Amino acid sequence: MTKKIAVTAAIPTKKRNEILMKKKETTEKKTSVVAKKTKAPAQKKEAVPVPEKKSKKVASAADKEFASRAEERIKDAEKLAAFCATIADERKADNIVQLKLADISTVTDFFILCTANSEPHLRAIADTIVRDAREKLKVRPRKVDGKPASHWIIIDYTNVLIHIMTNEMRELYQLESLWGDAPTVSAIKTLRKKTPA
Repeated sequence: MTKKIAVTAAIPTKKRNEILMKKKETTEKKTSVVAKKTKAPAQKKEAVPVPEKKSKKVASAADKEFASRAEERIKDAEKLAAFCATIADERKADNIVQLKLADISTVTDFFILCTANSEPHLRAIADTIVRDAREKLKVRPRKVDGKPASHWIIIDYTNVLIHIMTNEMRELYQLESLWGDAPTVSAIKTLRKKTPA
């Protein structure tokens, strides 16, 4: 090995580059010959049959079915949203706002935003909504995220998202202004006055 290095070092650079180029060309020729031998003979391509286009009547029937399913899904979501907003109101949640996002977002169809006064109040509202929806509407949430200590609980029913927050979190994140383009279905602002005893 040392002899080869000594020999190549003795060859001038120009000559060495020519030798390397010739070696490269011969290896390329050998690989192309091997590739030609291993290549399968070309086969005739057959015409691929083009599927017939569906008639306009079939396409419009499918579109109508899709549209009716979407309308039904939105009606179910609207029913669930109204139910959850009512439960939140019964549990004394403040500033309940229901936003319809079906036309402007693919995230969900409805948002319900409501404010709780304390951590136990936050937990009570969330637990009551989940329990009553399960018992009366036979619907279970996909996910319940957050804890009372975080001051924000989200109940995800896929088509309806319920945000239960403390007043500080609601002012900080301002979800109503974030989704300002969404039409407000209902805004229940409950001002509870304590009656003198």
